[in-house]
Amino acid sequence: MCAKHRGKKTRRRSRPKISARPELLAPAGSREAFHAAIESGADAVYVGPKILNARAYGRNFTTNEIADLAESASNHGKKLLVAINSLVKEAEIPEAIRLLAALEEIGIDALIIQDLGLWRIARKYFPNLRLHASTLMTIHNSLGVKIAGEMGFSRVVLARELTLNEIATISRNANVELEVFVHGAMCFTVSGLCMFSSYFGGRSSTRGRCVQPCRRRYKWKGVPGTFFSMDDLCGIDAVPGLVRAGVSSLKIEGRLKPPDYVAAVTAAYRMLLDAGPNYSRNTLEQAKSLIDKAMGRPVCTGYFFSDNPGSAISPTRTANTGMYLGKIKPVDKDRYIVKGTRQPKPGDKLRIVLNSKDQQFSATCREISPAGHGNYYIRMDFPAFTPSCNISNALLFKTESLARKDSRATTGRGPTKTTGNKTAMKGAAARSQRVIAAVCNQPYTHKSPGKACSGKAELFVKLHSVADVKIIGNLDIAGLILDISSKNIQMVSRRLPPGISRNSIIWALPPIVFERRISHLRYQTDLLMRQGFRNFQISNLSHIALFTGYRGRKRLRLFSSYQMNILNHQAVQAARELGISTCHFSVETDFQNMEQSLSREKSDIVFTVYGFIPLFTSRLRHRIYDQKTPVASGRGEEYFWMKSGNVGQLYDSRPFSALGYRDRLLKAGISRWILDLSLIPGKKKLPRRLPGSIKTLARRFRGRNFNLLGTLE
Repeated sequence: MCAKHRGKKTRRRSRPKISARPELLAPAGSREAFHAAIESGADAVYVGPKILNARAYGRNFTTNEIADLAESASNHGKKLLVAINSLVKEAEIPEAIRLLAALEEIGIDALIIQDLGLWRIARKYFPNLRLHASTLMTIHNSLGVKIAGEMGFSRVVLARELTLNEIATISRNANVELEVFVHGAMCFTVSGLCMFSSYFGGRSSTRGRCVQPCRRRYKWKGVPGTFFSMDDLCGIDAVPGLVRAGVSSLKIEGRLKPPDYVAAVTAAYRMLLDAGPNYSRNTLEQAKSLIDKAMGRPVCTGYFFSDNPGSAISPTRTANTGMYLGKIKPVDKDRYIVKGTRQPKPGDKLRIVLNSKDQQFSATCREISPAGHGNYYIRMDFPAFTPSCNISNALLFKTESLARKDSRATTGRGPTKTTGNKTAMKGAAARSQRVIAAVCNQPYTHKSPGKACSGKAELFVKLHSVADVKIIGNLDIAGLILDISSKNIQMVSRRLPPGISRNSIIWALPPIVFERRISHLRYQTDLLMRQGFRNFQISNLSHIALFTGYRGRKRLRLFSSYQMNILNHQAVQAARELGISTCHFSVETDFQNMEQSLSREKSDIVFTVYGFIPLFTSRLRHRIYDQKTPVASGRGEEYFWMKSGNVGQLYDSRPFSALGYRDRLLKAGISRWILDLSLIPGKKKLPRRLPGSIKTLARRFRGRNFNLLGTLE
């Protein structure tokens, strides 16, 4: 498989050497933050371009600026990594190719990517780019790391939801370098599996445009709280364990953070790494003191020491970033008293949070004076806020220091002039045009074993239990998708459901399989293969490794689920080259992107036309999470929490439905439809019988159209 992409003979990879001191990788969203990271001790810095990165709302860099940063990093003996870790829409492929060509010409040290289509293009046309698998690829076990290595990735950024023991186990079996997040913001959901932001408004987290619904306040059992807002990760106590595990790179999150934050956090981890494994308690306290000054959110140790860190979320606490200063009360027209001892300095950036209304405003400290009893008076400038609003007992946070900002975060050096390399960029532009012509103008000639779009939809029904098969009734279906479980396997082994053959059953693997569950899942898939079953639905790269020994058998068919995040025609081709027979196109897509992508792909594409889409998929199992009571937003929307295997998932009370768009789906080339009834949240129940026609189904099974009629951002 991978020899084809590398253009060389496959050779066995030796296990990477364990470095006594791993690389310290720091973020930079501005030139000032870049210099702050370098001068605070980072071994490498990662940045994002203006397009196609998972921090689309940041300032980011042009290719000429990246060229300057790469040269500066090299002059300091450091590395520069570039993150193009967004999913790519079909219309963005030419722009992505031009960017890849420029980055290869610049000679960056590595490229961090998520999109399978981008992986295929990079491996085939830009072989000099060193590839790192983004955490958004949801690689969370040793099988996923193995497949990533075979695909040509030199490093894998592991999911944040892993314990130290799991990381150590993965490292022992790894054929590539491992990178682990040690500090910064944490998503409530497993990276790559968040649909919440996209489901309500089309701003996709997998495309770097998340509006952070997890940080908002909700009501559960009538009690308000930030139930899905994780505290920031601080892995300072886990550093010795990560070093012993053989992790190659310790990564700090924060491309949206100011330079003083980057400098303080980088310096803290540099101090600990330089001290070695036998660092003193005093060194640890100094490092933690630096982190306290970084003005992030409240911190926790994440999943390093527990697979269910209850302390990682505090629903009664505000989810704001910054150093907490205290509560404020108005004294006169433009003066306030702060009940707290931590004082900002004139020019510092502040945030005022009205806790009762979940509103916040920015401000700048203008003047400080003592008020006695450990309190002080403050005058502030409000660029976007009129103090006529009642802010009594509001919370005050310091978010940025003026001194650090004015000093360019380091030694007084201002930003260097952007020069770039015009000759090199011209060569990159010419090459990119040839690649664009090859990728976008040539039809894909893969001959699929499946049927081409015939103008009639083939329906697959997905169920949680074999016992639910009776609801199918007289509905004509092409296949039955069942959740893989011991109970289902046992029931089907005894007797197949009436009218269902082995060849029409597709076994759906769980999207998340932590290390301790791998052997059990391998046993289940092997057992089913021995019993003559050949169809399986997979959700991430790790599942592919379970079928390595059966890949030569022609009857084996792997179907992907929408968790594979296939959003363009190059990703479809990449999935097929990885052994996936039938690709599921992303449910996040809009119709325009679907039609553009599949104009070259008229066969063997499947799409979920009805189902409850998990908005969050989380390892956290907090005691307050109740499956019986809905979570309510401030706008009256209701969501339901459900446990599914070893994760929990949050669902909207309204399902997704594309059943009403039959003609447009068929015209786009999608004739294989999935009716997903495997998860019914809340008090809803399965119907006693499904209607006997798709037309009647469309009338009865209505729901949100997600982004189909809108625009996926």
